[in-house]
Amino acid sequence: MQPHYNFGDMQFTRYYSQFIKANGVPHLNLEQHQRLFNIISLESRLKELKDWSIKFKNSSLERENEYRMFLLRNKIDALTNKKYPKDVLAIMLQKSEIDQ
Repeated sequence: MQPHYNFGDMQFTRYYSQFIKANGVPHLNLEQHQRLFNIISLESRLKELKDWSIKFKNSSLERENEYRMFLLRNKIDALTNKKYPKDVLAIMLQKSEIDQ
C-alpha cells in the first residue's frame, strides 16, 4: 500500500514552506512549478471546505460540501500520486533537472 498523507491539514503547503526556509526556492521547470501551485491551491480550497463542513453539518449543503471535498481529494491524488510531500517534491526536482 502506498503512503498517503492526511488531506485538509495543508501538509504539502507546510512542507514546501519549511523546504524553502531551509534550502531556498527550488529550481523547477514551468510544468512542475504549475503542478506545485495547483497542489497548494487545491490544499487551500480543501481546508476551507473542511472548515465550512462544521457549519454545514446536518444541513442541506452538507452533502454538496462532502462531494466537493471528494473531488478536490481526487485532484490532489492525481497530482501527487498519493505520495508524501517530500517524495513529490523530490520527483518534481528530478523532472525539472531532466528538462534542463
